[in-house]
Amino acid sequence: MYPQELVCSVKPGQDGAALYIVRATLELVLQSRRGLVNNQIIPNGQPLLARTDISGVLVGTHPYLEDTFSVVFDGERRVLAETMTLIPLTSKEVARAGAAGADALIDFLEEADPPLLDVTRM
Repeated sequence: MYPQELVCSVKPGQDGAALYIVRATLELVLQSRRGLVNNQIIPNGQPLLARTDISGVLVGTHPYLEDTFSVVFDGERRVLAETMTLIPLTSKEVARAGAAGADALIDFLEEADPPLLDVTRM
């Protein structure tokens, strides 16, 4: 396992939400003393962010950047760190993952193409 960097991309003006999601996830990682894995769903059971329906996160590759964004190499192409992207999920998306699994949710998100960077989506 490599050192991990956490990132959460959001729409302009929602950077406070991204910071909160990263900090809350980091606290979970530190408490559990375990790193994150790709396609991991972290449900919260209630909205994470006030006045939103964001109730969990999907840990994975960045939804809009090349896969190379997920790995940091040194000059000799040795892996230095993994970039773990935290994708905010609505309560419906968390429920879908709970019922059908993370892979089914990912397939759904790829097909439906919701605005994943908007924490105010429903």
